[in-house]
Amino acid sequence: MEKNTYYNMVKKIGTIEEFSRLTGLGIDIIANRIKNGRQVPQSVIETLSYGANTSDRKEQESYVQEALAQRQERETVKELKKQVRFLTNALDESLKANSFKNYVSKSSVNINWKSDKTKTNSTIPVLFSSDFQAGEVIDFEYFGNSNFFNKKIFADRYMSMINQFIDISMQKGSHEGCFYLRGGDCISGGIHGELKDTDDMTNVEAASYVAHLESEGIKKLIDAFGKVFVISIPGNHGRIQNVSGMGNRNKQYVEHNMETIIAELIAAKFTGNDKVNFSIPKDGRAIFDIYNLKFLMTHGDRMPGGSGPKGVSTGHEKEILYYSNKGIHVDQVLSGHYHTSMRLPTGFSNGTLAGFGEYARDLGCRFDYPKQWMFIVEDNKLKGKITFATEIMLG
Repeated sequence: MEKNTYYNMVKKIGTIEEFSRLTGLGIDIIANRIKNGRQVPQSVIETLSYGANTSDRKEQESYVQEALAQRQERETVKELKKQVRFLTNALDESLKANSFKNYVSKSSVNINWKSDKTKTNSTIPVLFSSDFQAGEVIDFEYFGNSNFFNKKIFADRYMSMINQFIDISMQKGSHEGCFYLRGGDCISGGIHGELKDTDDMTNVEAASYVAHLESEGIKKLIDAFGKVFVISIPGNHGRIQNVSGMGNRNKQYVEHNMETIIAELIAAKFTGNDKVNFSIPKDGRAIFDIYNLKFLMTHGDRMPGGSGPKGVSTGHEKEILYYSNKGIHVDQVLSGHYHTSMRLPTGFSNGTLAGFGEYARDLGCRFDYPKQWMFIVEDNKLKGKITFATEIMLG
């Protein structure tokens, strides 16, 4: 009796490509099993019908599609379990830091950098970073050879951002310290089907990679400025989705976001270091003062006003009105999300390290290069003033 080896079964089907199509197995896998003389499992044999008519083939294809869907669901569950293990270990690492709660502020309204009264000209440089999209891949050919992005390019652009921020700041004189603002979407997160299919890092890999890289960047800022204040808020790309794919939420926005864990991992690396302070506001927005100039940092995905560049200006105005009704006067709004760099009377809209991609194109945004904002706030005795602002060009 003829054995049901992969070799014999492929011969009966006709071609290795057809066998691959019917079973859902990769051609390389099938070829390797033929080489090793492997037997075909009975479960696979039952899905095949030799000399089948068109109706049988359609039924087979339907069966294969269902099997592939089930396999995808198993892989999704496996990835979610992996994320849970990562989050659990990260929390454990954070809790082991004895002085952790002493330097991580959960407040969103009591962050205030006051000037050193012994100095006649106090200044603070601010690096507004957001929308790193680490893990996303942008193919050179899709945008007229104008942009390319992957894991390596992200790392290169990130360190270039840090180095340029330091160099430009030092050209403007000496400073009391610096602010490093983390405005959300530091990872791609695979939140859409096309991202999940094309990202070059899983969520866990991207989270670990970003935490390490940003820790190195903060070390450079400490060496350059002596004192660093880090404020972190999450974006929509870090949201943790459940098995059904639901990820959008307003309640507990911060608690259900991978970026919160990334922020706490970074903070935990600097346990006991009095040269750096961290704030991770629990409401996902940060309000802070620099020399009594009040800023609101929000990622932008929950900002009212609509999508695209026109929505940013409206969104800023509505945010200012919202806080004004609460008795809080906001001078400048800092937002990201739309991957479009703009300076507005109401504040700043940030670009992205990934550069121009499908998202910004489909929103109808103008073509833009990868860039991030920096500015310098000077103590004007009664109230701080932004005396210098520029885009850091990264590609």
